[in-house]
This record gives sequence, structure tokens and C-alpha cells, in this order.
Amino acid sequence: MAEEVTKMEYDLRSYVKGKTIINHSIRLQLKLTLEEYVLLDFIYTWNQNEKAPATFRNFYTHTGIIQADVKHFLGRMKEKGLIIWDAKNKRVEAYSEWVNAFSSDGLLDILWKIHAKGSKASARERLPKVLKKISFEELKQKYQAYIDSCAGREYQFIKGLDVFLNPKKEHWNDPIAAPSTQKQKIVSRFKQ
Repeated sequence: MAEEVTKMEYDLRSYVKGKTIINHSIRLQLKLTLEEYVLLDFIYTWNQNEKAPATFRNFYTHTGIIQADVKHFLGRMKEKGLIIWDAKNKRVEAYSEWVNAFSSDGLLDILWKIHAKGSKASARERLPKVLKKISFEELKQKYQAYIDSCAGREYQFIKGLDVFLNPKKEHWNDPIAAPSTQKQKIVSRFKQ
């Protein structure tokens, strides 16, 4: 049963800027509650992008979960082994099953071999976000289909991998155009 939003939470709502896209298939596979998923997503993303440990203010502004609840959930998550303490960096880390579920190590290279165009660093940064929206196998098939549909197009008009992986534009959902026949027409003229 969901609890109501407290007056304090409601009054502080303008400070909350974060968002989480929940892959319920992975959430259920890892046996996570919604709160655990949101907090693990925040911890993992924060640690990928920031050197300093997250503060309770960071937790709140990115998840909307107040300090008392963050403490409660983190305590439960520690007991369940969902987070571990990284003594070297003095911060909590998401447990290995979470990291493996969203790891893009090696996956980027597979996509890059299909068509090596664009900023590989930008594509590397975007891939984990995209994998929360679509499975890797489906993404790979759609990227291959897109590149195949570009046969005969000028190189400059083919999206690079970094552009294709834009999580806001979701180019993997764009309709696939039929391959260009312009090249075929030119070849057929010379055969006549």
C-alpha cells in the first residue's frame, strides 16, 4: 500500500530534477522493489559520472526520496547485499548483478563493428541509458537494419552510432527506409 506524500515532500518537490526509466523485466529478474531499483539506478549512474560520494541532498534531488527514507532503504539494501561499501572511494556501489545487467562493456564494440561512425566516447556514455529502454539484441538488429537501409546513401547522411543512440530521440524506433536504388540505377545505365 503506497503512503501519501508528506507536506515536507510536497513543499520540496521543486528541487527534484532526476528521473529513472525502469526496466521492469530486469527489476523482477533481480527481485528489486521499485525504491531499490530507483536507488540502485541513482547510485550506479552517480558513480559513473561523479568522483565525490553522493550526499543525501543528491539522493533527494535525483530520486525525490527524503533522507529518512533513503537511510531506511539503504540499510535494508545493505542487509540484502544490494549495495557494497567502496572503501577506496568512500562511497556505496551497486552490487555486481546490477552492474552486469546494465554493463555495456564489449557491447559497444559489437555495434561499432556494424558501422564505425560518430563519437565513440559519446556512444559509450549513451549506451547504458539506451539499454534501459531496449534489449541489446533488439538494438543490434535495429542498428544493422538501419545501416543496411542506408546502402547507396552518401556517407554524410548516415547517422553515426552516437546519434543513433540518442536516448531522447530514440532513433532505433524510427521507421526503416528502403535501401536507396540510386546506386542501382547508375549501375544499370552503364550496363545498357
